Parts: sequence; C-alpha cells; structure tokens
Amino acid sequence: MIQALAGFAVIMRWKELGTPDLHRLLFGIAVVYGGGWFVPAFLVSDFFFLKRELKGMDFLRYAASVATAALLIGFLTPGLLIMVGFPATAAAILALGYIWRRREKPAASSRQFV
Repeated sequence: MIQALAGFAVIMRWKELGTPDLHRLLFGIAVVYGGGWFVPAFLVSDFFFLKRELKGMDFLRYAASVATAALLIGFLTPGLLIMVGFPATAAAILALGYIWRRREKPAASSRQFV
C-alpha cells in the first residue's frame, strides 16, 4: 500500500482525486498487482536469503528498510509507472533480504576427542 500511495501522491496533490473510487483503485492495485510481486519476493527472501529468524530490532530495521525502499521507488515511479515500480520494489525486497542475511556460525562441538 505504501508503494501505491507514494506512486499517486503527486497526482492526488495536483487534482482533487481523493474520491472513494480512487481509494478502491489504489486498494485493488496494492492487493492484486502488488501481491503478485511482494508476496513471492518476501517468500523467496525469507526461505532462501534470511538464514535465521529476525528478532527484535533486526526485524524492525528490515521492515523499515523495505518500507523506505517502497516509498522511494513509489515517488520515483508516479502514476501508471507504478506498474514498473512494483517489480522494482520486489527486486529491492530480494536485495534487502540478501543484504540482511546472516550466516549461522557452526555450533561448538561438545564432544572432545581423546
């Protein structure tokens, strides 16, 4: 939804487009088209790139970085360019998942060989 609102923010400022029809359109774009890119990107990011569960501040930083990327890409792709912005944001989610991944350190063996 951040992507859709940012993509139409400039256009809504110039004209009176705060109608219920526009809100339905933005919701439809966010759910249907955005879900087609965001959900798979999050699943791939979660299953393949994030090697451990993000807890506490790590999760908040990851979520904030994804929201910031969606906001910036939304402002750079206004209006109907949002159709390019959604896959670009999905690519940013994958890149952020790759950046945020952590390799697990091998656990120290409790056995001692004599």
